[in-house]
Amino acid sequence: SSGINAECSLRPGNAEKLEDSDNALKELCEKLSSLSDSRPRWVFFDYEYTNLATSSNSDKVALIKWCPEHINIKQRMLFSSSDNNVKQALNYGGPTVMCDDIDEVKNIKARLEKGELK
Repeated sequence: SSGINAECSLRPGNAEKLEDSDNALKELCEKLSSLSDSRPRWVFFDYEYTNLATSSNSDKVALIKWCPEHINIKQRMLFSSSDNNVKQALNYGGPTVMCDDIDEVKNIKARLEKGELK
């Protein structure tokens, strides 16, 4: 099928809070790397970090738009055009990060700490 499927595997009571945000980011990267299918995904990532500009501890939920480089152009365009609908349906107004490879996901922590994601 050429459509984009939105799915959520977390249900109330099924979410897991990892105490160590670095391990949570590592786990996210491992999960994205291990996916056997080639579908774009929206991933909400709650991350605790220290803002280097203000030296304060912060907690931020970032929407990661995961669309691997090998996704065909039609799926990329459909995924991109669905972005506003997903944000509106979930009443989300936080930072959004487009990632098409694991290195970009790994860089989210540094971007949060520098205050680049608002």
